[in-house]
Amino acid sequence: MRDFRAWDNPPHPFLQMKQKTLVLLATLIAIMLWACSEQASRQAESTSTTTLEEVNDSVFEEVDTLLLDEEVNEEPMPAAADEMFDDFIFLFDQSHRVQRSRVRFPLVEVRGNDTIGTTAREDWQHHYLFFQKDFCTALFNYRGQMQMEESTKGKWAEVEQIFLHQRLIHQYHFDRDTLGQWFLTEERRLGFDESELCSFLDFYRDFSTDSIFQRQHVSGQIRYKTLDEEMENEPLEGTISADQWFEFAPELPRDVITNIRYGQTYDNPNHIIFEMRGIANGLQVTLSFHQQAGVWRLTRLEN
Repeated sequence: MRDFRAWDNPPHPFLQMKQKTLVLLATLIAIMLWACSEQASRQAESTSTTTLEEVNDSVFEEVDTLLLDEEVNEEPMPAAADEMFDDFIFLFDQSHRVQRSRVRFPLVEVRGNDTIGTTAREDWQHHYLFFQKDFCTALFNYRGQMQMEESTKGKWAEVEQIFLHQRLIHQYHFDRDTLGQWFLTEERRLGFDESELCSFLDFYRDFSTDSIFQRQHVSGQIRYKTLDEEMENEPLEGTISADQWFEFAPELPRDVITNIRYGQTYDNPNHIIFEMRGIANGLQVTLSFHQQAGVWRLTRLEN
């Protein structure tokens, strides 16, 4: 038999309202807890991941829009992110929050020996130093300098955006403070004629864009080194002829390249090592060029 007593004594309207209010509050609290959990998860993923696909993190975009002059209430960057410049600069390239906190404002812009302007914090726009590509490039004078990539002792470093056809270099200078933290401290603009790399950069512009020119500027015998996948990645070395070059040639960046300067100098004007390195994708290609009697030629390829 059905029990009709509940209908005979319905709850007081005040109790009904109170019950509904409690249910609503419980629902709102559950939604808020879920949203906070989701946001924390996204922030943790963004902080721990350094792939370029995470550049447009919505949390950082909101911070940029609403809190230009306020400190973000988040955990500071781990000290390990400042140990090697590479770890810092790839995070700096992607994160709006990191850029806001690691630029010395007002940022000075220099052309030659003259200051041509400054950028205030409220005028700062995100700079993608590697043009949202999944690799970067660096130029070295000799092989020993390549070990500087893993150094934790550097006091300064620079990222250069090299516009080959405009013959223009945008240089971003970073200094490490007494606490070991990296900061962007100056922007510079210089033409190729002001750079010790001028001869090579003009050559590379044509080498990367003109296949006929490229074929004419590889050595007759090119030293070649790779990893033999069938032999558990054992090094495999040999030579390839100029006629075989295009069978092995990697796809080269053109128009615009980058150069990360970890402190290396270019005292030898006749030798350049051009490194292409993937950002979290395993790419590693090294090309060695030598200049003789004013003519640059490719002499070695490693991948």
